[in-house]
Amino acid sequence: AGSARPNGSATPNGSGATGGDPSGGGAPGGATGAGRPGQTGSSVPDDRPPSTVTLDVQGPDARRGAPLRIKGEVRADGETCGSVPVDIVLRGTAGGGSGAGELVVGQLATDGRGVYDGSLVLPITVPLGEYELHARTAGDARCGRSRR
Repeated sequence: AGSARPNGSATPNGSGATGGDPSGGGAPGGATGAGRPGQTGSSVPDDRPPSTVTLDVQGPDARRGAPLRIKGEVRADGETCGSVPVDIVLRGTAGGGSGAGELVVGQLATDGRGVYDGSLVLPITVPLGEYELHARTAGDARCGRSRR
């Protein structure tokens, strides 16, 4: 996870781990409910182990219109999760002037070792404010979605 300053920059914070705690994960687009990827609000139980997504922001901060280097790993039940999509999300912080919403700013995919590594450009349309940077996945047939 990370945070952004009112000038539109984002910086990493703490451990950078997301997915298995309140600072990470969740369903794409804010959807809720169990089920397989692509299912929202389904009553079908999800027996896949939840994924843990780590996030490491390379560099001191991120700015709108500039590249942001990101890397991390996705694991579930102690095993790596290869070839899964990872959404990179900005979440507005309460009182930060950015609102309480979230914005998917890009998506990266893990390699066969469960590692994702790449650069994204934060859109210049992102409103100024304070944000936290998160990574999440819906998983695949073996690896479950990351938790909020």
